[in-house]
Amino acid sequence: MSNTMHDYAQRGAAARLTEIETEAAAIRRAFPELEAKSRKSRQAPAKAPSAASGPRPATLAPVAPKPKRKMSVAARRAISQAQKNRWAAQRAAAE
Repeated sequence: MSNTMHDYAQRGAAARLTEIETEAAAIRRAFPELEAKSRKSRQAPAKAPSAASGPRPATLAPVAPKPKRKMSVAARRAISQAQKNRWAAQRAAAE
């Protein structure tokens, strides 16, 4: 990408960021309770429960991946032939 295109992209991104910040400020003014919630969510997460506070939840057992589905040669051949028939019908309709 040329420097000119990069410069235009950077200016556009900066202008859009300014628009977003202005819009966010308007939303915060309209809904001040959101600002309080957002400050709480940015605080450090609560401490993990200690052993004295009770038993820990059981961990989930890992789920085995599904076995890969295998298609028989006959099934692949049938699908291939059906697709070729569809393409032939499209070509015939286009002519």
